[in-house]
Amino acid sequence: MKIGQLIAKYLQENNILNVNGIGTFLVTPNTEVTITDKQTAASNPISYIYNEALVTDAVFVDFIIKETSKIRPLAIADLETYIVTAKQLLNISKPFIIDGVGTLVKETSGIYTFLPGNYELPKISTDNDRDRRLRQAKEVSRDTEIKYKKDYNAINKTDYRPLIKKGLGALTLLLLIAGIAWVVIKYIVPTKTADASNIANNSSTNAPETTAQNKVKDTATVLQTSTINKPDSLGKLAYKAVIRNTDSATAYKRYNGLINISQPAVIYKSAEGTFKVAILVRSSVADTARIADSIHTYFLKGTGFSYTRVTMEQ
Repeated sequence: MKIGQLIAKYLQENNILNVNGIGTFLVTPNTEVTITDKQTAASNPISYIYNEALVTDAVFVDFIIKETSKIRPLAIADLETYIVTAKQLLNISKPFIIDGVGTLVKETSGIYTFLPGNYELPKISTDNDRDRRLRQAKEVSRDTEIKYKKDYNAINKTDYRPLIKKGLGALTLLLLIAGIAWVVIKYIVPTKTADASNIANNSSTNAPETTAQNKVKDTATVLQTSTINKPDSLGKLAYKAVIRNTDSATAYKRYNGLINISQPAVIYKSAEGTFKVAILVRSSVADTARIADSIHTYFLKGTGFSYTRVTMEQ
């Protein structure tokens, strides 16, 4: 059943109806209505009062829901579409016919006037429930169907926004962890590896010196405790050509520079408490001065160090 027919039927039962943006329709209580097969013969059964500020009666909406078996949003949408269509026709100076009620016309002054007419009694539908629902579906305009289809989808649609927010939060956390891991791998790990390598290098560098120092100390001890100095077959005695007489650190450093030469070198502690670095040679008493000069020239000249004169000790 269309909205115009529902207006007619509602007026028959309730005598008054307020329609949003249009006005009030009234059925005069003392109007005589003669019912024929399809029409009433009343000359002026309905009157109209123009008032755009009115709001549609809520009971009329309930009446539409009851008569059409539609849900409330769809019933309201049908009524709103009907009213909008009426105003569109009236605004272009065309009359709007309300089935079974009369005709609305817009005057040049902008107000609506009403021309009552004979109205048909609403037909009683004999369709079964399925046919009635199919017919109701066809009556819905395309715009209304699209509008409320979106509403139905919104009602039945799962709200994924919380899931999206959680997903974005998890993705942000993963990116943050990945960034921290990248910084650690790129900067911190190489730095620690380099430090460990430097420590290892320093340890390996110092190891020979420590071994050499231990070896030197053992040698120095042997030299200090040895008191036997016999001439060889050529009458030469064992001498120590002292090339450095200094503190222990400097003495060991110089000794480490001499241990790889073919001539044996030693380090020992003097009676005065200093450390002496010397080269072991054999010489006659008469040749000690010449050998001292040769050693001084060969080992010390051009080294860039300041040394005292080489001395020969037994």
